[in-house]
Amino acid sequence: MGRYINKGTRSIAVFDKSKSPLVLEYLFDVSDTNGLDYTLLNIWKLNSENHQELMFALSKKWGIIEVSLEKLISKQIKELLASNYKMYLEDALEELESLPGYNYSTHNQYIKTVEDSIRYIVYLRCNLDLSELDNLYTLENISNFNTNRMTYELGYAASSISEEILRMIERKVQDIIKHIRSEEKNEEAISRIRIPGERWNNVS
Repeated sequence: MGRYINKGTRSIAVFDKSKSPLVLEYLFDVSDTNGLDYTLLNIWKLNSENHQELMFALSKKWGIIEVSLEKLISKQIKELLASNYKMYLEDALEELESLPGYNYSTHNQYIKTVEDSIRYIVYLRCNLDLSELDNLYTLENISNFNTNRMTYELGYAASSISEEILRMIERKVQDIIKHIRSEEKNEEAISRIRIPGERWNNVS
């Protein structure tokens, strides 16, 4: 990619489930790299210009109507976890049931911890309001699920679902940006056509 890691930067260790045996991969945020401008990725951003358009596009895509983007994303997270229970929750909950002190409350707490972890990742990347995640019991007590298997399963579920949601958001944002730029070009072209006519009217 033509970019270099800044000296002294710390990597983020993540489990790579696609490899067996399980291995750690070490990743770096793009902000911790340097290089020529053309090597930078085209990073999308949410702003006042595309926020409402994105909410409308995602509502249509997911078939969910909500009053805010945060609530819309939260509901989709629940839907994805419910429809992919076997892939993202089953193994961890089996492990949880075998631990001392397990009860149904612990079961629900784990599922809510996964949900809130995904919400945090997505909200942070989209620059959404994080205040509703402040002092959440689930995130403050995430260490309750600290066996190797549960740590791995929680991380896998959170990273996989947040990636799926963020990729969908990215595609929609890019479509919105293209549409806005297309409209701006059309308006610019129309204004250029109008100018000669206006000048002729002024002369006559």
